[in-house]
Amino acid sequence: CELVDQLLNYGFNKTDLANWVCLIKHGSNFSTEAKNTETDSDGKTYTAHGLFQISDEKWGENDKPGGTCKVKCEDLRKAMSGTVECAHEIHDEHDGFGNWKVWKENCNGTSLTEPNCPEEIAKYS
Repeated sequence: CELVDQLLNYGFNKTDLANWVCLIKHGSNFSTEAKNTETDSDGKTYTAHGLFQISDEKWGENDKPGGTCKVKCEDLRKAMSGTVECAHEIHDEHDGFGNWKVWKENCNGTSLTEPNCPEEIAKYS
């Protein structure tokens, strides 16, 4: 339930909490240091970084701050605070959760609860 409290403290919308937790669980397994290689529908390979699995495809750059979020990808794998602004921007300004392949494959259209914290999330769902 600590993650739910942190998300609320960082200004995440209460009604989206279950979606964020699902994305984080399936994308990074709750690890801020996660780094996963993915392939998009066109066969292009990209890397997703950090707790929110933010892609270097257009949101960040590998060797310098850049992309839409103007962030260096290695910074997305550090403390949660470094990725929150980018996650908010992607969600709020660019088609919501639809930007995350992991969310589309694992969370969209499913009953969303976090096994370790179902009562907490249910309050906001």
